[in-house]
Amino acid sequence: MPGQASSSKKIFISYRHDDGVAMTDRIYRRLEDEFGKGTVFRDLDITPGANYLKSIDAAIAGCAFVLVVIGKKWLRPPVKTIKGQRVQERDVVMFEIESALEHGVQVIPVFVDGGKMPPQSKLPGNISTFHYRQGVKVGYEPHFDFDVGLLIKRLGPSLRSPPKLTSAIWSKWLPELIHYFRHTARYHLSVRVGDSARDLVAQAHPRLSGSRPPPTPPRPAPRTAIRR
Repeated sequence: MPGQASSSKKIFISYRHDDGVAMTDRIYRRLEDEFGKGTVFRDLDITPGANYLKSIDAAIAGCAFVLVVIGKKWLRPPVKTIKGQRVQERDVVMFEIESALEHGVQVIPVFVDGGKMPPQSKLPGNISTFHYRQGVKVGYEPHFDFDVGLLIKRLGPSLRSPPKLTSAIWSKWLPELIHYFRHTARYHLSVRVGDSARDLVAQAHPRLSGSRPPPTPPRPAPRTAIRR
């Protein structure tokens, strides 16, 4: 049975809207099925009208993992040419990685649709260390379940909470625990009382207690002088 994550949001999925979207959606739904609804965050969860950069940064700060989905078209040039003019846009995906590194959140590259880690020289300087992060590959059938299972196995120990003692568990085990402790307490009490009583009897009435004083050693026989 799938376990529940210990807080509302634990996994942040970073992805591009035109690169590996179908696989991203499958991973998102599979992780929610495993760890519980509402435990996985992506940009579609941002409240309309909110500052999306602040919302992303706050969401990442409260997560344990950031999964960066990387397909074949993941790497973008820092400068675009729009209507003949060179325009530098804010790359939100790079901002998400930068935010995760600044907050100390563990970043895991997830390679889909033949995507690979780009060379370090192609990454912005503030996230150049992202190049050395160990990643996982998630493919389509028949590999999807196995690949995502390995990812879940990696995420699980940090996300799952210990089982809670529900009322059903208490109602089943509490009477047994009470009986056990009562029986154990009575046994130890009877042993202590018995030992104390036997000690008192032994001191006051050795014969009644069955204990006998140590036997007196026999006296040596007198030597007889032999005359010759």
